[in-house]
Amino acid sequence: MLSATQLLHLEGESIFQQTLDTQVLRVFENAQYRWFTLGGNAVQAIMAKAQPQTTLLAIPQALMIFLLWQPKTSRILNLGLGAGGLERALHHYHTFDITAIEQQAEIITMAKNYFNLPARVAAINDNAESFLAHTKNTFDIILSDIYQQEQSPSTLFEQAFYVNIAKKLTPTGCALVSININDQQLTSLLTILRSLHLHVSLIDFNDYKNIIVVISKLPLPDKIQLIRLNQQHIKSLNIDFSSAIEHMHTLPEVKPFIDQQ
Repeated sequence: MLSATQLLHLEGESIFQQTLDTQVLRVFENAQYRWFTLGGNAVQAIMAKAQPQTTLLAIPQALMIFLLWQPKTSRILNLGLGAGGLERALHHYHTFDITAIEQQAEIITMAKNYFNLPARVAAINDNAESFLAHTKNTFDIILSDIYQQEQSPSTLFEQAFYVNIAKKLTPTGCALVSININDQQLTSLLTILRSLHLHVSLIDFNDYKNIIVVISKLPLPDKIQLIRLNQQHIKSLNIDFSSAIEHMHTLPEVKPFIDQQ
């Protein structure tokens, strides 16, 4: 696992560059890693060249914690393709039916050309809000790790986004949304989620300002259950979710989700 400090000190050569509107997309690599930046110097995603299926960063790894309690997961929606790291990792464990939504077509091309995006992934050029509002499909898992100029877009703080997520989840499904958030925004977001009668857990991180919001129509497992499940699956998954479990906080239970038409 690479820390935020290690990301800041990465050195490599640029192997691809393209201007997207007002932002510059750059792909870098060194002997071990390949990564990309967009509109700044922050590393958006990184891949180990020798083991492309390995998850190197804490946030993408924590987004996969659903593998512990969702053994019957089939259909996955990922909002924000990036370099396809989640898609590579998930396909390493199982042949999931994955749909990835990416607003910029050039990012999809980059993921295919430089980051081993699995051919089975349905990569769709659209924005997250539009796709959620118009798709007729439902999903067992919805993942979201989207950025706009290195910040979480305003849509992640709007009620409509979470209403649509809840509508597109199967009855037993859950969503995991990574957000760069401050205390005031978090209070507002939790008020929205509680008003929708969703079950909510939060995962925070030592090295990052982001949190992951885990939402479900059914109660989420508590820490004791997660620790047991982690011990059962740690060898088969080759991932230790102990840190994410330690930093996971479950809000008090609420009434079942009420579909708002």
